[in-house]
Amino acid sequence: PEPSGIIPPPPPRPRWQNAVKIALFDVTNPEQPKEKAKYIIERDNADSPALNDHKAFLFSKSKSLLALPVQYPVWFYEGVGEDVKNGATVTPEYRHKYYGQWEGAYIFGLSLTKGIWLKGTLTHGEMYRKVPEPVYEPQGAGQALSPPYQSAAIKRILYIDNLLYTVSEKMIKINRLDDLKEVKSLYY
Repeated sequence: PEPSGIIPPPPPRPRWQNAVKIALFDVTNPEQPKEKAKYIIERDNADSPALNDHKAFLFSKSKSLLALPVQYPVWFYEGVGEDVKNGATVTPEYRHKYYGQWEGAYIFGLSLTKGIWLKGTLTHGEMYRKVPEPVYEPQGAGQALSPPYQSAAIKRILYIDNLLYTVSEKMIKINRLDDLKEVKSLYY
């Protein structure tokens, strides 16, 4: 048994549980496709609307461009060091107090010779959205309640000429394709 007041570390689990992987395959022989290049978004529980909605995914062969919206949870700790964040025991007074959600887009370059590389990421708000820890209903019903929030999650990505447009519920952001520098943000 654990001493009282100490939370045991979580059981070991695979690294990057539910990570998002992007891969290029050589399908010259459809019976034996060969992976030629890959990029793994190495975040636990990373997700992308592009996994279920093909319109959320942007690909342009002529611009060597691939882009997709991505989100993943982030835990915020107060009063603890990196060792605790990385799995050491946590005393009750230093448990995490907030969780957050990174919401944005990953922009990749790709080619048959160079493979896949990350050009950068874009967001429509703070780098991390920080909200209070979820509140649960009495008797352990397990339904998390969270405050109303206008999502900054990017829903669509498109380009016109040399400009990249990202669209969320709160705004449209325009960035240059070559260096991803912001040109303009349109709030609605």
